[in-house]
Amino acid sequence: MYGLIVGLLINFILSYIFSWIGRLMRGAQNANAYFKVLAFSLIPAVLEFLVKLLLVLFALPNSDGHSGFANLHVTPTDMLIYYAKTGLVIGFTMIWPTVLLIIGISVIQNFTFMKSLFNFVLGMLAFSVPVFIVLWLYFVVFSVNGVGYIN
Repeated sequence: MYGLIVGLLINFILSYIFSWIGRLMRGAQNANAYFKVLAFSLIPAVLEFLVKLLLVLFALPNSDGHSGFANLHVTPTDMLIYYAKTGLVIGFTMIWPTVLLIIGISVIQNFTFMKSLFNFVLGMLAFSVPVFIVLWLYFVVFSVNGVGYIN
């Protein structure tokens, strides 16, 4: 539940940041169009989540070494192959939504690919730098569990 709420909140924030930067770059679309592009670009990541959920529920080995789908013994080689395959899936589901987002920005704003890539990079920097600063302040300066790194 919290993941859904945080995900929607991040999408709204990114939509407004991308819209603001797009307007600075002479674009015409509002945050609503960016929100739709963000939502459609994340479809491969949602599908990847569903595939992994099904794998965890039915095909991965449980505590006694048998898979939930059939009583087959899984060797370490099988697990290595599984993790190599899921690594490829993770790479695909991180790169492809980014490409879809950049293409979507270029379509809704009538930007060139490079200009929409610039819009994407500036938007991600505008989002991630304040988040990084807040996390740094929380973990380093204000300490965690009473143990501070800076005295």
